[in-house]
Amino acid sequence: SGNWLDSIPLGEKQKRAFDSYSCVSFGALNTIEMLLKYKFGITENYSDRFLSKVSGTIRGQGNSSQNVYEAIRKFGCVPESLWPFTEGMTEDEFFAEIPQYVLDEGKKWLEMWDFKHEWLFYDTASLKEKQEAIKAGLLRSPVGVDVTAWFQRNGKYYKPDGTPSNHWVGGVIIGYEDQKTWLAYDSYPESEGDFIKELEWDYPFNFAKIIYLNKKSELTPAQSS
Repeated sequence: SGNWLDSIPLGEKQKRAFDSYSCVSFGALNTIEMLLKYKFGITENYSDRFLSKVSGTIRGQGNSSQNVYEAIRKFGCVPESLWPFTEGMTEDEFFAEIPQYVLDEGKKWLEMWDFKHEWLFYDTASLKEKQEAIKAGLLRSPVGVDVTAWFQRNGKYYKPDGTPSNHWVGGVIIGYEDQKTWLAYDSYPESEGDFIKELEWDYPFNFAKIIYLNKKSELTPAQSS
């Protein structure tokens, strides 16, 4: 249906005692967790801290979506319980080197799951083309997008003219009301426990990405290559 509200995962904040600048990692893992729940009935919570580190997230700056999604293909995912991001953690602890036994768990994940990602559009597309691409993409996966964090008017978020994108929604687009609003699941909650934001329909996203997730045991060699 293009509506992922029934599959949203546990809400997690990227900013606690400090801002981890790991919005892309939060967004990518939220997308994987939604697909796991929808396609396979599996409820999982993966470590954002792990992915942030192995993808090369820079303190105070963040990371590119390409780096993060490719890091999943190289390092896999590990459970939050194995490498957690706790409330009292310092920035140095968050970005600490990852022990080999944790890295090995990521390799085990890669032995089980086939993960791919695909751009829906680049900034050269028209606004109408972008809207239609996101609607089509939502039939396959929640859609990762870039935004300017965060400007609000009339109860919805918008992007002021001339402002650069500075945030990869630390969740993703999870649904929409045609011609009215996009629903985004973000890592900066509106209020305590409310991780869903409404964006204006004509929000000028620059980029959008979807993912594919399949069990390797169910694929032919050609499909998993």
